[in-house]
Amino acid sequence: MKTKIIILFTALVSLVCAQAPRGEIELGTLGRGGSWKFNAGPEFPGAEGVLDFQVVAGRAAGVVTFDFTKGGNYVAAFTGVNVPEGYSEIRFRAKSDGTDRMAVRLRDSSGQYHQFGISYSNKGDWQDFRVPLDGKKSPLYFHGAKDGRIYFPITQVWILINRPTKEPKYGEVVFSEVKALP
Repeated sequence: MKTKIIILFTALVSLVCAQAPRGEIELGTLGRGGSWKFNAGPEFPGAEGVLDFQVVAGRAAGVVTFDFTKGGNYVAAFTGVNVPEGYSEIRFRAKSDGTDRMAVRLRDSSGQYHQFGISYSNKGDWQDFRVPLDGKKSPLYFHGAKDGRIYFPITQVWILINRPTKEPKYGEVVFSEVKALP
């Protein structure tokens, strides 16, 4: 009987530990040969851009150059990830001289995309962004389960640069330190 209780207790502890977040997760690898890719928002033709990489203050950073002078609604950098249940937010830093509108798009295990609009207000300076994963319905969602609920694990993270509301319609966004936090 004592052995059965010990085995049951060990199994329960293993299950709880396996589901608990173990610390922050760096999302994607920034740099040449890393996992981040560029997307020009092809469903809204005209946007142009490129994703490049640099080191800023000793940290790897992605640089999305964008040009909406010929149309388009957004460009993006994205990467595949594995964010299990139990994480409370996605966090990153960004700076830009050329945009005031950005968004974070997450793809979950059902194939559903969740999009969170964020305002960039510190022109030319670093700004911290947080996207809560608190179980509330996403403000914009499409494909997959189509219900606004995040189904873990999260499988992709996108950083979108939306067409600026003011001129000029081109510029760049530098982003870094993309993480999931427990």
